[in-house]
Amino acid sequence: EQEKEVVSALRYFKTIVDKMSMLPGSASKVLEAILPLMQVEARIQHSSAVSSCHNRVYQSLANLIRWSDQVMLEGIDLDDKDTVTTVTTVIKAVLDGVK
Repeated sequence: EQEKEVVSALRYFKTIVDKMSMLPGSASKVLEAILPLMQVEARIQHSSAVSSCHNRVYQSLANLIRWSDQVMLEGIDLDDKDTVTTVTTVIKAVLDGVK
């Protein structure tokens, strides 16, 4: 169920990026969807596999927020294929980390 919420938030983020409206709120929506997944039980918190997954999620989420901040500061050209590829890659990395 929580994974579905993250997928939904990422789809929302991509839609917002495509329309270039309310970008700051959409990144927050992704963060809010991921936070419950990151709160694990104490008995598995020290697992190296869980730690590795958390690190991947944190890194990909940081990249998503960095990209979002950069767009807000510098603007974006959605006709630029590199820009579209970058945001798609960032979104996919967050999704892969969550899965």
